[in-house]
Amino acid sequence: MRNGWDTVYSIARYAYEHSLPHVKGRADWWGIGGRKWQLLIAQVLSTENDLSAIRSVADGLERHEDKAAVEWILTMREGLCLVESFPGQIYMIRYEDLVASPKHTLHELLEFCELNKDDDMITYATKVLKPVPARKSHDLHPNIYSAFIETMRRAGYSI
Repeated sequence: MRNGWDTVYSIARYAYEHSLPHVKGRADWWGIGGRKWQLLIAQVLSTENDLSAIRSVADGLERHEDKAAVEWILTMREGLCLVESFPGQIYMIRYEDLVASPKHTLHELLEFCELNKDDDMITYATKVLKPVPARKSHDLHPNIYSAFIETMRRAGYSI
């Protein structure tokens, strides 16, 4: 898992910087012509009864930051639900811990998975994984904000 504000920033930046023209619409983080976004709304958000405030505005969201926040909320809620439903069977890693201490974090993961130590993987990870500065809060659509903050708290991130 990763801090929501950092994830929103990362996804939005990627979407702005990697948007390409396509015959069926823009191709970016949200898919060609927004296909990924439409599937996320139809197949995931539509099943979340307590997120009716977000569902009511989802089709009209245009800002990458708002869409990224919705994707993060849905992803984190599902991940947290799985961890709660299958205790001891899922090993959750915080991105912040991984980049701050890749050697230690990956050793714990390998041990949890009952896999042998992989020196090549550990060496590579310590070379490429570097901490990034935490991002400050962003302006989010008012219908998204409270669910975002609630998910941040549930995931153990300070607000």
